Amino acid sequence: MKILFLSHRIPWPIKDGGALAIHNNLKGFIDGGYEVKLLCLNPNKDQTSLAATPDYFKKANPTVIPVNTDLSAWDAFINLFSSKSYHVSRFYVFEFAEALRHELRQKQYDVVHMEGAFIAQYVDLIRENSKACLVLREHNVEYRIWEGMAAMSGHILKKMYLNLLAGRLQSYEEALWKKVDLIDAISPDDLQVFVKFNPNAYHGGAGFELQNYVKVEDKGQPKTLFHLGSMDWLPNREAIAWLINSIWPAIHKDYPEWKLFLAGKKMPHEWKRRSESLQIEGEVESAIGYMAQYQVMLVPLLSGSGVRIKTIEAMALGKTVITTSVGLRGLDLEHGKEVLVANTPSEFAAAIRFLEENPQMAQQIGEAARRKVQALYANENHIARLIEKYRNCKP
Repeated sequence: MKILFLSHRIPWPIKDGGALAIHNNLKGFIDGGYEVKLLCLNPNKDQTSLAATPDYFKKANPTVIPVNTDLSAWDAFINLFSSKSYHVSRFYVFEFAEALRHELRQKQYDVVHMEGAFIAQYVDLIRENSKACLVLREHNVEYRIWEGMAAMSGHILKKMYLNLLAGRLQSYEEALWKKVDLIDAISPDDLQVFVKFNPNAYHGGAGFELQNYVKVEDKGQPKTLFHLGSMDWLPNREAIAWLINSIWPAIHKDYPEWKLFLAGKKMPHEWKRRSESLQIEGEVESAIGYMAQYQVMLVPLLSGSGVRIKTIEAMALGKTVITTSVGLRGLDLEHGKEVLVANTPSEFAAAIRFLEENPQMAQQIGEAARRKVQALYANENHIARLIEKYRNCKP
């Protein structure tokens, strides 16, 4: 099987959940012995040199096109007079379109695998130049993220602008979903949206190379809380602001011996601090190494869709996770068995009280979560399920 793999970024280094999700698909196809060609953008905000990638990337014969996707106040203003989505248009590059057209005319592919809605804006060009099965792997319902941000905004003009962005994204995404042959949804919740527009949408989920996690035996320092996530994803930034300003004070007031550690790419400088009980830093060298040090992960999401890849990573390490109902979406987990659910600062504090009064439960919940991850997310099984779908795809 010949697979043309399209991505809006080079999935390396693996320092956020999005990069991990893309990387594990790419490496899974390579490890499975399939002929893979990687054609991707290289945004300046996530810029990576191919020379820095592992040797197995060479097997995908990568072609990389640089792009500046930085938000521009002027471009955003001009976009107000257009009907197009500003988020999508930032990822359109003429040179990428030409490279894609050339590749499709040079070689016949069985599958064009597109990682996300932004890179899939080239779908009409692909259809014109290929008879391949067009697969859209959806990490999120993007417009729902912006709807959630608008709903949370207390500023009337900002709310109006975010709703405008969400509406344009919705129009773009709904049209896109009808154009592809398969939609691979990471989250079963998001799948319910996709099937309304494409009967061939299915829940493909995500895969993990679990040997990297299972071999880690560090249970973490007791009475430590942590969060790790990229702060250039707005729902993460919103969640951490809530954690710092509301949740942590509620916990620290009643349980001053507990400590909180936060880290992530693009962490706002004004948030960074170090004290005996609270440490906030930026990008870390190793996500696994960072998470292994601590005991309990907090995922206080208020908006967003898809599944939280970093949450699955923490569970694979045997960590107890306390999350909101939003953070739980797409994860087949039971409250009190494999995860703890909290939706208010007082409920987060109550979850800590539960762990204080039942110290053995932190390990029990973490181990139950680890078993669930091992059953559902082994990468080789994930890739086998995708390939079976691809073999039966009819363009």
